[in-house]
Amino acid sequence: MSDEERQSEVVQELLAAQKSVEEYKSQLAMVSNRLSEGIRESRRAELTLGSLADVGDAETFISVGKAYYGKAKPDVEQVLTDRVNRLQKERKKLVGTKQYVELQLQSAEKRLTDIIDIVQRARATEMAGAAELEAQD
Repeated sequence: MSDEERQSEVVQELLAAQKSVEEYKSQLAMVSNRLSEGIRESRRAELTLGSLADVGDAETFISVGKAYYGKAKPDVEQVLTDRVNRLQKERKKLVGTKQYVELQLQSAEKRLTDIIDIVQRARATEMAGAAELEAQD
């Protein structure tokens, strides 16, 4: 294998490693955002449930899009409880996904730094060899 072919191969590996690092960072950002949104929505539903507990048998409404529809208080409480439970399950899945993506990102970053180290060592060896040849002449 010629030097040009070897260099081309190293460059391709370097670009592939860099691309995978960028993709994992993007995935991590998306998962983190979804996790944050889920936490906020869950807190909002829990606060609404808490506020609803203070309300007596007053007429209650639930939002559907931009409209509000009258519903019995137990029905509204059930909708909110179901939402909180669903969001907690999603949160557990997202935490697991986030941990997995973080591990993949660390692995990809290590691969990238390993390739860079190999390239730097190869260049240092080439430079030392060239300097040695010059010294002999």
